[in-house]
Amino acid sequence: MKDLQKIFNECLKECDALGIEYGNIVEVTVNTRAKQRWGQTRRRIDGFHINISSVLLRDDVSDDAAKDTIMHEILHTVDGCLNHKCKWKAMADKVNRAYGYNIKRCTSFEEKGIDSSIIEKPTHNKIYFVRCEKCGAEIIRRRKSDLIKYPHHYIHRDCGGHFINVN
Repeated sequence: MKDLQKIFNECLKECDALGIEYGNIVEVTVNTRAKQRWGQTRRRIDGFHINISSVLLRDDVSDDAAKDTIMHEILHTVDGCLNHKCKWKAMADKVNRAYGYNIKRCTSFEEKGIDSSIIEKPTHNKIYFVRCEKCGAEIIRRRKSDLIKYPHHYIHRDCGGHFINVN
């Protein structure tokens, strides 16, 4: 597995060389659960927290694929760049031109040179139901939300009845 901190520090040096003033990054971690995103930047009270998908740090994935995403996330810490609007795009273009990166808003497995079959696909599409005890109305959810976990905490707004699990 690649050394995230080492690659991250290389990206910071490249930003410094271009005069890019990134924010206070207090934590960079590996996300082993991410299946639908390469990275994420969150602004918190103490500074920015970045996580990078473990898929990008595999030995069979190119360093460039990892660096594209790490740099993408670092650019989100620049003042006014937490989204993918004009200023972030301008910063990404600047880095792309200087270092030959392919930083953009979204990239596919194919663009990263990664075989998508390495990601575990869900084997089922579970659907959850709750029913109003009073009127019999059913509510369907695809995720196990609080309504599904604790239906007795919720009241049906149409009739005032309480919910129960159907599954």
